[in-house]
Amino acid sequence: MAIRILISQVRDCVYLSSKFTDSMMTQCISTANAVSDGPLADQSLTESILTQIELYLAAHYCSLREPQIFEEEWGGRDSIAKEKRSKANVGIGFNATWFGQQAISLDTSGVLAEMSTTNKKQAGITVYGPYDDGDE
Repeated sequence: MAIRILISQVRDCVYLSSKFTDSMMTQCISTANAVSDGPLADQSLTESILTQIELYLAAHYCSLREPQIFEEEWGGRDSIAKEKRSKANVGIGFNATWFGQQAISLDTSGVLAEMSTTNKKQAGITVYGPYDDGDE
């Protein structure tokens, strides 16, 4: 099926820097569409709900590529805004971002929730060592 959403709709949904190109956005939208047209295709979801799920999944994939700001601090001599980025391991699968969680909540079939469960084989990497949150 055809892609249901536009680049402008995703940009309105998720904060992205100017470095996040339309080409990058198109890849995220295509991945979201593959999920909505694949595992969700035969789940008796309305076209309207599939459109919203596709929007939130596209935002999910975008925010995985460019983590979202969750806090801004003002201070210091020059009142410089500092950004703190969300940590990568908020959850597994679609639970990893707020946008993915919204897609799960819209999916009354439970397919997205099942795809995000921890009982599936997954690859991962754990890094041990000093972590510097830094002031910059």
